[in-house]
Formats: sequence, C-alpha cells, structure tokens
Amino acid sequence: MTMIRLTILLVLSLSVTASNVHGLSLKLDKIAHTPEPAAELSRDAFQLVESLEFRFVPGVWLPRLKGDVRLNPGGDQISYEDALRLDDQEATFLPELTVRKDRMWELRFHGFDFSSASSGSFPVARSFGSLSLAPGDEVRADIEFLSIMAEFRFGAFELLDAVGADRNVTSDDRQKTDLRLWPTFGVRTAHVRQTIEQVGVGRERVRGDWVFPYAGLHFQFDHRPDGAVPLMELMTLEAGVAVGPSINGRGYMWQIHAGLTWHVTDNLGVMFGYRLVELENARDGDFLFDAGLQGVFAAGSLRF
Repeated sequence: MTMIRLTILLVLSLSVTASNVHGLSLKLDKIAHTPEPAAELSRDAFQLVESLEFRFVPGVWLPRLKGDVRLNPGGDQISYEDALRLDDQEATFLPELTVRKDRMWELRFHGFDFSSASSGSFPVARSFGSLSLAPGDEVRADIEFLSIMAEFRFGAFELLDAVGADRNVTSDDRQKTDLRLWPTFGVRTAHVRQTIEQVGVGRERVRGDWVFPYAGLHFQFDHRPDGAVPLMELMTLEAGVAVGPSINGRGYMWQIHAGLTWHVTDNLGVMFGYRLVELENARDGDFLFDAGLQGVFAAGSLRF
C-alpha cells in the first residue's frame, strides 16, 4: 500500500511539474513574440517627428517704443517720445521657431529683449513716484522690455475651392496655391523694467510683470510659381492679429504681425515684415505701462 501511494504521489508530482514547465514555455514564447511597449512607443515617436516640419526664422526687429508710463495712481503720465526720448529705433534680435504637422496645426514660439536709454534736459513738469521733474532738469532714463510667446494654430479653414484642384498642381505634382485661415490661441509674458533718474536728486526704479492669454486669427497664402519666376521656389504671404487680457494685473495686450517670405529653395528663404506688440493700460501695483513696440522685421528662413 505504501509503495502504491508513493508511486501515485510520484506520478502526480511529475504531471504537475510537466504542466508547469509547459505553461512556462508558453509564457516565454508569448513574451518572446510580444513587441515591447517601449519599442512601439519609440517607433510611434519617430514616425511623428518624421512627419513634422520645422521652420527657424532668426531675425532682426527695428522697433520704436511709443506710449506713456506712470507711477502711483495720482502721478502724471510721462510720454516715452516727447518727455523721455526713448523712442529711438533699436535693433533687437527676434528669433522665431515654428513646428508644423502637415497643414493641420502649428506651434510657434518667439521672444525678444528690447532696451533703450536716453539722457538730456526734461521738457515739462511731471511727477514720477518720489521725483518732481521740472523743465530743464537733467534726466536719465532707460527701459528693458522682455517678452516670450507660445502660440498654437490649426488650419481649420481652407479658403480655396476644391473645384479646379486638378489644375492647382505643378509639373511635379506639388500644390501650386494654398490659402488658409488659422485660428490661434497663445500666451505672452511681458516684463518691463523702467528707471528714471533726476541727476543729483534721486532715482526711481520700477518693474511690471504680466501674463496675457490671447486668441486671434492668422492668414497665410502660399504660391509656388513652378519655375515661372527665377530664384523663387515658393512665396508665402502671411498676416495675423490677436488680443487678450492680463491674468495677473490689469490691462490687455494686442499684437499684429505681417510678412512676405521669398523661398529661394524649399528650405531657404528671406523674410521682410512688420511686428507690433502693444500693452494697453497694463498695471502692476502702482506701475502703469501704456505703451508698445512696433517696427519692420527682416530675417532668414530655414525649413527642415
């Protein structure tokens, strides 16, 4: 009896062991033939990056500062042009980067750091914080205006009719003309640092920081002449406007951009245009900045 029990136990033990080994073998085989999630994600990310178009536009902006500044609620508004003479045209580096997915959507980023300084005889009687400025006083002033922008666009509205689409192609089957209206949503940060010094008397330094979410529209027209114009592979005409309120103070911001890009090749071009960034009644504490920058813009354009 004991021998039979031992034999049965041995057979059962061997059966269970064989079953476990077979199950483990199936699991290992399944694991060996199952793609790793990391590899799948890596392939998806690579395919997404391959489908993106990048456009880098390193440019020079030549803006002038126009508007007024005030410190304290009861203080006087002082003109940047007439009183402080900070309205000289200042060359400012303004790089832009655009990431585009086909013609479906775009992400656009840019930033600038504008500065200007002046000194001379003050023309009128004004107060600025603790300073009481009189005509003839020697005054030095400087300003820094730093701003960064991030914007999302989606090409929801194709304005060209589909009729005649078969004629809207070049000899190598590329689209000749494209006209789109892009709704835009973005955010702009603005940081202003203002100094006014009454020589021999005193100095006031003040700063304002704002964040402006905004919405707007961007218009873009692309035309490919198919060899009809020498040294022009593609011409792009674009313009846009946007507006939005401050979320950490008072006032609002509006901006305008326009430009014409002449593409010598598909990847290289030159751009000429205009940029405006205006802060209307932007208040941070006792500091009121009611001014903006506007001027022409020139840049190279690199697509990859």
